[in-house]
Amino acid sequence: MIDTSNSTLMNGKVVIWHYVKDLPRAIEWYSEILGIQPVDQIDVACFFSINENTKLALSNRFKAKEDNGLPVSSVLDLQSDDIFSVYRLFKSKGVHVEELTNPLLTYHEFYFRDLDQNQIRVHGFVQSKEAPELQSIE
Repeated sequence: MIDTSNSTLMNGKVVIWHYVKDLPRAIEWYSEILGIQPVDQIDVACFFSINENTKLALSNRFKAKEDNGLPVSSVLDLQSDDIFSVYRLFKSKGVHVEELTNPLLTYHEFYFRDLDQNQIRVHGFVQSKEAPELQSIE
């Protein structure tokens, strides 16, 4: 096993690949719903900057080959510092969001789907004094 803790083999940058059927529609949808804009695009992928170390790549081809089937997406998980505002914002944009839940202590989450039915989770940690009643925001 390679010890990467003191190595330059891994630089800390992460690209999350999310596969979609219609790349132009997905770019528009992610830009509108998540409020992020593309920072780079190549033939088979469009990249969005999540932060200085993390990018989201949308692609309509797996391994850049048209005949490869698209993998079933794992859950894209986005963390928010104000999960309640994000939940209200997505609902106001017409996104079908699932119930906002509080499954554990200060942890809150909800799920929604993109145009290709890929499931996306948004989660956040909220102190109980900050948390409105869940029924009042739904």
